[in-house]
Amino acid sequence: MVKNVIFVIIVTYNGIKWIDKCLSSLISSTIKLNIVVVDNQSGDNTVTHIQDNFPEIQLIRNSNNGGFGQANNIGLKYAIENQADYIFLLNQDAWVEPDTIEKLIIEQQNNPEFWIISPIQKHSLYNCIENQFNKYLQKNKINLEKDGIQNVYFVNAATWLMSKQCIEIVGGFDSELFPHYGEDNDYINRIHYWNAKVGVCTNIIGYHDREVSQNSIKKQIYKTTLGITGQLKNINNSLFGNILVGFKNLFVKSLKFSVKFNFKALYIHHISFWKSLNNIKMIQQSRKKSFIKGAFLK
Repeated sequence: MVKNVIFVIIVTYNGIKWIDKCLSSLISSTIKLNIVVVDNQSGDNTVTHIQDNFPEIQLIRNSNNGGFGQANNIGLKYAIENQADYIFLLNQDAWVEPDTIEKLIIEQQNNPEFWIISPIQKHSLYNCIENQFNKYLQKNKINLEKDGIQNVYFVNAATWLMSKQCIEIVGGFDSELFPHYGEDNDYINRIHYWNAKVGVCTNIIGYHDREVSQNSIKKQIYKTTLGITGQLKNINNSLFGNILVGFKNLFVKSLKFSVKFNFKALYIHHISFWKSLNNIKMIQQSRKKSFIKGAFLK
């Protein structure tokens, strides 16, 4: 039995179709969990459903919908103030097996250099590894035949186990530069700045049952633009070097966009990149803050 104070944070936004499975899986955990839901002003009956059916869960109603990062920061601060030893971030469309979190904590205790650990993320409806997660595994050349923790450069924040040390040093998410998408990329980059590791445990399972559908053109443009402009925020390299890489990626992506989409999409993509260059001062200020222990939570 793992004897620690463990908090689970779930950010909800119109999550009624998933929330029962998510919260019920946590209640069935083999170890005691302090479950905190931070709701981003859901317009459906997510809040009332939690209040009526899960009264034991701490529900925090955010005063505004500031995105994934801001809401998680509220939960992270609450957990640390209440003596958390570990924090598990869980998407509203994700759920875990009864022993998932216990196994992750044991793995982290045996490998303290890993500040963030994720289980393998499966999609239960398709009985396979979730598609986007599988891309991370392939990119990091993860050996699924080998049990235990393996080092990765990045893993998405749908099922993150975070150590107390991680929160105290790296801090919270940068929710101003990255209001949606990209917050976890930026956070992982800061993990590497502090010379810590990120891992995936191949013998521990979680589930991420996100909807499988074709992204809209607008969403694809947005995510691609973040991938380019995110170079400007990379605190492990010079800002000038990041800008050069950003221009290179802009050129390559522009060629792909001109074939895959249309000129309107290409125009929106370029405007997004140039707007980010206008925020250099803001990016520099954010970088300076990223170097401070406990950044974005104080």
